[in-house]
Amino acid sequence: MTRILLVDDHQLFAEGIKSIFYPEDEIKVVCEAKNGKEIPVILEAYEVASSHHI
Repeated sequence: MTRILLVDDHQLFAEGIKSIFYPEDEIKVVCEAKNGKEIPVILEAYEVASSHHI
């Protein structure tokens, strides 16, 4: 499975991208960020909660 961290500051655009991936069984949006500054915090939290890396 491909896990995606979706980063975009436009909520409507991000929702559109998520809707494209939603029906796909092998692709899952697992985290979202509004900007690049949020990425390190999200990745750290995700790695603690999961044994897999993004």
